[in-house]
Amino acid sequence: MPEEKVSELGVRWSLAIERCVGVHDKAAIRQRLTVMIQRGCPDSYRGQAWRALTGTEVVLSQDTQVMMSWAGLQPDEVRGQARKIRSPPTFDGPYQLDLLPLSEEGKDATNRVLAAVGMARPDMVPFCPQLPHLVALSLIYMGERAACHIADSIMPPPQDKDLNSGTAAALSNYQVLASEHLLDVMLTALHLKLKQCCPKLMKNMEQLEVSAELIVEAWIKSLFVGHAPLQVSIRAVDVLLCQGLKGLVQYCIGVFWLLQEHLVICLSGEGLKQVLARRLSELYRTEDIMQASIESGSRGKVQVADVDAEVGSLHLHDHDDDEAAHTRNLVYYLPLINPKSEILGEQDIELVWSWLPTRLRVRDGSVVFTSKRDGYNLHQLYTLCQKHFAGGKCQKNSAAPGECLLILRTQGRIIGCFLSDWPRIGAESNLGTGESFVFSIRPTEAKHAWEPGAPSIFMQCRPDSLSIGGSAISIDRYMEKCVSNTSETFGNQGSLFRDPNCEKEDEFQELEIGAVELIGFIEVDSCGGWSDGDMLRRTDQLGVVCVTCD
Repeated sequence: MPEEKVSELGVRWSLAIERCVGVHDKAAIRQRLTVMIQRGCPDSYRGQAWRALTGTEVVLSQDTQVMMSWAGLQPDEVRGQARKIRSPPTFDGPYQLDLLPLSEEGKDATNRVLAAVGMARPDMVPFCPQLPHLVALSLIYMGERAACHIADSIMPPPQDKDLNSGTAAALSNYQVLASEHLLDVMLTALHLKLKQCCPKLMKNMEQLEVSAELIVEAWIKSLFVGHAPLQVSIRAVDVLLCQGLKGLVQYCIGVFWLLQEHLVICLSGEGLKQVLARRLSELYRTEDIMQASIESGSRGKVQVADVDAEVGSLHLHDHDDDEAAHTRNLVYYLPLINPKSEILGEQDIELVWSWLPTRLRVRDGSVVFTSKRDGYNLHQLYTLCQKHFAGGKCQKNSAAPGECLLILRTQGRIIGCFLSDWPRIGAESNLGTGESFVFSIRPTEAKHAWEPGAPSIFMQCRPDSLSIGGSAISIDRYMEKCVSNTSETFGNQGSLFRDPNCEKEDEFQELEIGAVELIGFIEVDSCGGWSDGDMLRRTDQLGVVCVTCD
């Protein structure tokens, strides 16, 4: 493109972005920028354009659950470096960061954003396949905080997540694929539209038993990463954020429209797939795809009612209903406990943290009391809790108000409880809320939570005993023995120490205590984080490697 045209395009985009400042209606912004997106966006303005289209250009709010979870993964005064994510959620989508021009720092940033979303929005973990590559592509043009804001802003609210009753009209409203039902709608709309604008191609593909829908499903989930040049993926995000899922469907149709003359002459299904893959990998001129999208869009109309009537009849893919398999582990890094726990190993810590309320999963732990250091004395536990929780809970990096874990080990068995308030004498006879729960780690892994309607006897503190859930856990004055029985509050049947698969309900009700720990949670700095910056791999950029703290 001539230099004067590039300059003119930049001026137009600069003015367009300025006019979006202060506009809080995302639909109005999308309407303003649609034609400009179709004509092309300079890389120097793409980050601003994406933030404008998602409503994050002006105000970067820190008070959402996703952003608070993300802030907890950033460096603070206690931990001098951002967390290294061990196993980020993939949201049932492809995860091919090595195919994108990201430095190691950029990959780490992608993983932190995905972990923050996974912890704050577990409802999205089973199915939001575009999110990993969308976050990674965003980091090419903006910093980690801004990329997290975009991920947060494009997801539907939890109450709108179930779209099984939605219609094809929803494709214009959603900027990210957030349910398998929406995927069915997208593929159905594509099927009907291709039959109208590319009838010869569809006939040939049907005769060769090649499914255009399954091919496009891979494109949609991956945003073309691994299937086409980087420019095609970036332009796909342009379209997705500007025109929603409907625009992305038309973008995919544009690819078929552009390549149909090469595909209609194929004589075998495997040959057609190979030609399509090769031609797509060589498709660098994204303006040709945009033009093809416009031309194919003018060839016939697919009505919303037609799509809604056809959805479900094509049996395009199998749904995965096992949501528990996706959401069981919502802790993607190893929390730091200081000093190191004498009872919990790494796997135990990950398990217990996955049971915690979402807001606490991004917090490290602080050992307030340990019998090895402080002795086997209940009075000492109360004293240290009073000093720790009542003395400095408003200070930065102090314990979260009242919330703590009580862990016990005896004869190779480990049980414990999460307490929504801290143990102390002289307060109400019953402390805690329904967030409290008891659990066992060994011999079996089980969490027992309070259910509405059950008794609300969460914690009772006396000079000579500490009881959790009435009878779930009871510790004497000198921590010599722990008694555990059936609790009506938490619903555990028999002792928490026993293995329900092979041990009787009346076994292991009273055992000698080996070790006791009470762990508080470190408050996070919500203002922490990385400043905006380009995450592209550059020859003059040093790789940053973060290590997980033990």
